[in-house]
Amino acid sequence: MTKPNNSIHFTMKNLYSVITMR
Repeated sequence: MTKPNNSIHFTMKNLYSVITMR
């Protein structure tokens, strides 16, 4: 079960993590 919404959510979380880590 692959959902595009899930991918977007994951990407957003990843981006946030990178910004916070910076």
